[in-house]
Amino acid sequence: MVVRRALVPLLGSLFVASAGCSGGGGGGAPKTSPTSMPTPAPTATPTSGPTGTPTMTPTPMPIVTASPTPMPTSPPAGPALANPARPLHNNDSFAYSGSTQQTFVYTGASPKPSSSTLFAVKQNIAVTSNATFNGTSGLYDFKTAETDTSPLQSISISTDTYYGTVAGVGSTYLVDYGYASSDSNGEKFIVTYANPGPTSGLIDVLPETSGTAWSNSGAQTIAQSESSGFTASRAYAADGSYTDTSNYPQAGAARPTATPLVATIATNADGSATYNLPLFGPPNATVSYSAPASNGAISIVLTAPGSTPQSPPVVVQSAAVGAWFQLPLRLYQELDRDNGAVAIPAACNVPPSFGSQANQIEQKSVRVDPVLGTLDTFDQLSYVVPVTGVVCVQLQDRTLTYYDYSGQGSAGPTGISFAGGNSPFETATLATTIGLTGATIQPMSLRRSSVEAQSGFRLANARANFLSTLEHRRIAAQRRAFDRLQTMIRERIAR
Repeated sequence: MVVRRALVPLLGSLFVASAGCSGGGGGGAPKTSPTSMPTPAPTATPTSGPTGTPTMTPTPMPIVTASPTPMPTSPPAGPALANPARPLHNNDSFAYSGSTQQTFVYTGASPKPSSSTLFAVKQNIAVTSNATFNGTSGLYDFKTAETDTSPLQSISISTDTYYGTVAGVGSTYLVDYGYASSDSNGEKFIVTYANPGPTSGLIDVLPETSGTAWSNSGAQTIAQSESSGFTASRAYAADGSYTDTSNYPQAGAARPTATPLVATIATNADGSATYNLPLFGPPNATVSYSAPASNGAISIVLTAPGSTPQSPPVVVQSAAVGAWFQLPLRLYQELDRDNGAVAIPAACNVPPSFGSQANQIEQKSVRVDPVLGTLDTFDQLSYVVPVTGVVCVQLQDRTLTYYDYSGQGSAGPTGISFAGGNSPFETATLATTIGLTGATIQPMSLRRSSVEAQSGFRLANARANFLSTLEHRRIAAQRRAFDRLQTMIRERIAR
């Protein structure tokens, strides 16, 4: 009981609102109009990395007070290459190589600390048919062995991604049912897309036609586990709202035995959310995030347990920040399109034997997380050649972080800082380019059936491991919030 009472003044300095917004319940307004539309973010510019390794350098993008609506990179370039079928067979195999570059810039301080890491990427894919995933049979399993190597470490990743086809009116849909991955660091993910079809997990439409467009919903479930014993599960609704449950293996600070601590997050479509997390065991502390008001102000309130089990919760501190996303808020948006025939980028390093032109399939999305305070933009470009399939994939993700749980912000090492408007604390980019280096494609005479010969698809499997990396980054940010409170409590008890 004494510990809980002491927590009130300790936690009172947790929340600091910055970037032109007042704390202590003040009504800060965004620095620019929350209804202003930004200039669409340009596509990353392909370049060559060190020692000739292909990479993709992110083009500088303006920081805006909005979540940009996904827009195609450019109008369709021209008619798509004739591609009536892309056969797939049980024993097809593919090899890709390229690079991934991770870049972080902490913009909440001057000078701005930054880091950049370049990984050489190699992928080998073996295809098996008649696979089953999440209760659905008859799928194609792209079993991928990937190695990411940097000067400081090498990571091995094993991924099974499950694809299938769905018949449409005058077309055939290639859909992604989900994937399971594990890496050499002991981290595992299982991602499942809800009701794969024309609006969920849709990857491509045959016959490929320049200008064909579609949009997937945000619905999916994610399960993660680590060798440390940490587990997390998240369920996204179609509109991008989600619920999350994370189990931390640490012992409660006020308990003599190792009791797992459970934290939960619930977000709503209007941007309101609740982060319920244990301080040292039940009852939990709660961070509440309001939906943005008409002037764009967001209220954030920390409530801590009372001094006794019978005492009402205590409002420790409140803050207000300006909206850092476009209003009206949409937590998830996606726009995908066949951009027609284009030249295969030189950065892909694709051998001339696979051709010089390909149909460009683009998938763009924007996701807002009202609890972590992140605005995430994702762009994937796939280059598809008739008969061979995908010969190159370029992926870029850019995340702006407006809530600083790291202790580097204006609240200092003992608090949590919140920014709004045009002032994110961190900008992180992740860019990957991989190109086809070799393929073994079974002849038509060996195909099991005409269905397999006509409705199958060949594709690179870069997307699953790229998204797993992004999910790892998200979980790391979520854990920073949890660890900040746990560390502060342990230090207080030790005094």
